[in-house]
This record gives sequence, C-alpha cells and structure tokens, in this order.
Amino acid sequence: MLGYDVDGPIALVNLHVTEEGCEYKHIPVEMTVPAAVPRELRGKGAAFRLVDRDGSPLLTSAVKLGTFLYLDRIKSILTSLEGVPPMAPGSGSGKRGNFVKLDFAVHLVKFLAPDSLPEEHVSMVRAMCHPGMGSSSGEKENAILEYLSALDAENAEAFKDVKKMAEESREEQELFNSEKVRAKLGLPPLRKPPVPTFAEEKKSEEQKLGADESEVQKPECEERAPALRRPCAESPSQRGPKRVKVTPKEFKDLFPPESEGKLQCFHDPNGQVYRISYPTGSLFVTPVRPQN
Repeated sequence: MLGYDVDGPIALVNLHVTEEGCEYKHIPVEMTVPAAVPRELRGKGAAFRLVDRDGSPLLTSAVKLGTFLYLDRIKSILTSLEGVPPMAPGSGSGKRGNFVKLDFAVHLVKFLAPDSLPEEHVSMVRAMCHPGMGSSSGEKENAILEYLSALDAENAEAFKDVKKMAEESREEQELFNSEKVRAKLGLPPLRKPPVPTFAEEKKSEEQKLGADESEVQKPECEERAPALRRPCAESPSQRGPKRVKVTPKEFKDLFPPESEGKLQCFHDPNGQVYRISYPTGSLFVTPVRPQN
C-alpha cells in the first residue's frame, strides 16, 4: 500500500485543515466481536467494520467527536478556513464584549457542524474548551473558596494554586451558563428562581418561627391522636434504680421459647456490660432429624 517495506511504526502528518488541501479522511469503524470474525482470520488481530466507506473531513470529524484545542489553534483554524463569517465586534462573552476562548470555540463548532443539535454543540464546545464547563452552577467552587477564606495567612499561601483554579473554574461555569453564550448555542435561558418580596420573606420567617415554637412546646407523643396517644418516655429518675442480676424485659423477647428459666441476662455494673449465664447441665439442644 505504501510502496515500500516498513520495519517499524510510521507517522502520518497532516498540515492542512481545509478539505481540499488534506489528502486524508476520517473513516469511522466499529470493533467486531471475536465471534463475528471469520474463522480463517481469528487470532490474526483485531477486525473492524466500516461504518462509512466514503468518510468525512478530518477537521469536522475531530470537532464532532470532541477534541481539545488551545486558543491559538482555534484562531488559526478560523483564519485558514474559507467562508467563515466574521465575529461582530463587541459581541464577545468577556468583559466589555471582548472575545474569549469560548466565543471562538462556539463560532468554529457552529460553522463546521451547522446541522447538529444544540445539545451536540454543547458537547463539542465542552470538549474543545473544558470537559466540565457548564456542568454545574458553580456551587462547588464557591464552597471551596469559602473554606479557603477561613485559613490564616500562612496556610492560605500553601493553597493559593487551589484558590486560583477554583476562581477560574467558577468564572468558566458562570460564563458558560450566561444568557449570551446560551443564546449563541441555541439553548433556552436558564430558569432562575423568583426573588421573594420583603412581605413573602417576612411571612416565611414568621411561619418557620411558629413551627419551631410549637415543636418545643408540644412533645411528639402529645401531637398524636387520642386513639394513638402513648405515654411519653420516662426519664432515668422515673425508671428507678437499675436492678442488678435481673433480666431486663427488653431482652426477654430475644430468648428462645424453650429457654424459660434456664438463661439469665443481667447487668454487670463493674464492666458496664450485660452478661448471659445458664446453670451447668441445663443446656438444651433441639435435635435436627434428617429429611428423607
């Protein structure tokens, strides 16, 4: 196929991003299970089944499958491609409308895969920028920053890199979930919970305060219906002194029925444990007959 013998692995290098200048194509394949491999080919390597014999351009397939790219690479690709519409000045997602990596990634994805669904565009952009971008609302990052803010100056210096990463990650999450970026990706705006009014907050606090007071004043046993009402739990002073060497009634239900008068569970005040004793020779064994 190559026209010469190859003793070891070789590297195929592509220096073009346009479909006309690139001499290679992406041929999607699927791994074939060993049971589907012809008998004469078994044991000679892995077998693949062609999914699309015609293939597709390398750059388009790489973006659709999810490929990380640095910012300078994205800019270089956009410059090399023909027919890419210019980005409107001041429409960026950064401060004062400046363009950030996320804007260039969205622009490239929508140009190479215009027929893909918005959810597919999101997956492509995440893979190109950061796999975890937009996957949360930033609560995790806020919690990390809150913990780090409680450190003293000496310990805070040791965690400055962690703080920087958390701040950058929070900015990415907020940027990806912004209305401007979601509009570019064709996603609906996030539904934010309505901000309660002063009257609603005051009413909620009064209801919560009233519920707390009722829980303090009324024990659980008093809130039950009269038919289901049971006496409240007795305090240690109401139970009286602990009876030593007397089986507590709570443990009697755990004994076998035939152990009546033979086993005894009592409290050992020295070891603060419960012990079980039985008279010598009074062991009982229930024989088990084999079934025919």
